[in-house]
Amino acid sequence: MLISPNISDRYFLSDKEHTYSGWLYKYMSTSDDEKIVYIKQAITDKTIYLSHPSSFNDPFDGGVTITMKSIGILVCSPSLFNKLAGAFLDKMEHEKLAQLIKNNDMPIAISDIIERIAEPEKRTQMNSRVYMAFQMNEYTCTGKQPTRPHFDSKLKIFCFSQTRESFPMWAHYANNHQGVCLEYYAKDIMLTELCDVPNYALLPVVYTDKFATDDIENDMANFSKSNQWSYEEEVRIVCQMEGNVLKFPYLKSVNLGANMPKEIKAELVELCLDNGVDVNCAETSTDGNYALSFVRRGDILKKYLDRGLKQSINTTIDSSLITTYRIGSIDI
Repeated sequence: MLISPNISDRYFLSDKEHTYSGWLYKYMSTSDDEKIVYIKQAITDKTIYLSHPSSFNDPFDGGVTITMKSIGILVCSPSLFNKLAGAFLDKMEHEKLAQLIKNNDMPIAISDIIERIAEPEKRTQMNSRVYMAFQMNEYTCTGKQPTRPHFDSKLKIFCFSQTRESFPMWAHYANNHQGVCLEYYAKDIMLTELCDVPNYALLPVVYTDKFATDDIENDMANFSKSNQWSYEEEVRIVCQMEGNVLKFPYLKSVNLGANMPKEIKAELVELCLDNGVDVNCAETSTDGNYALSFVRRGDILKKYLDRGLKQSINTTIDSSLITTYRIGSIDI
């Protein structure tokens, strides 16, 4: 049975236009067992693991400058709302909020809480009070203007790059070329029982000098980053959900880092071949250029030949059939 169309309500965006080529790359580390598990699940289950932006290395990610316009649609629980603004509520509003907390303490929009507890003529004033309480709370804790709404716990993001040949990306996100770069082709994705990521949740990041302020009605703040990150050539999946795992069955190949330990490499090669996923190894150029090649040679090529797997049309194999096996759309 197909996933209900209502699942799209979890996602923020409605713009279906894409400006990326369709080829997407995910750099992943092998620095600990948990990260290796995520790589294996991507290969075997065709899933992706999303993260809350509070774990990202950019302090501006997942947040906006808190303004009157933005505060109403930030997500929190009634109990947190009470903590932030309880001192500003009258007796009747307290009673309504107490009932709301009793009946449903799941995260909901601040504007929704205000609509439930306050009369129409008081809602603007209530938003102002919550804004002031939020600012006071954050300023007390940090001593500075808040830039990230940490309590929006349902916001989840998955980050791709549009290149697999970035030295900084291999260094920062694939533990110094010891990790992997997963290669996806996702130009024409569809919401089906095999994929629960609609295409309109996937958009390129816009790099800019200006930090987003009020532009969060369509969540474009989560597709905006400083120009200093432009080397990442990022495309994101942004959604609002309780869990962290989504199905994304567009994995085409796994590129192993040039410095990957042999034991991890052997395990991942077998796993890829068992699951019908292409596997290549990144190598540094030997012709004097700062460049990476993505090749099959040595043990990787031998495993292909031992299994009798059909070779790609882009294959070039030298006379030994073992030394070199080069593939891909780039000219190596």
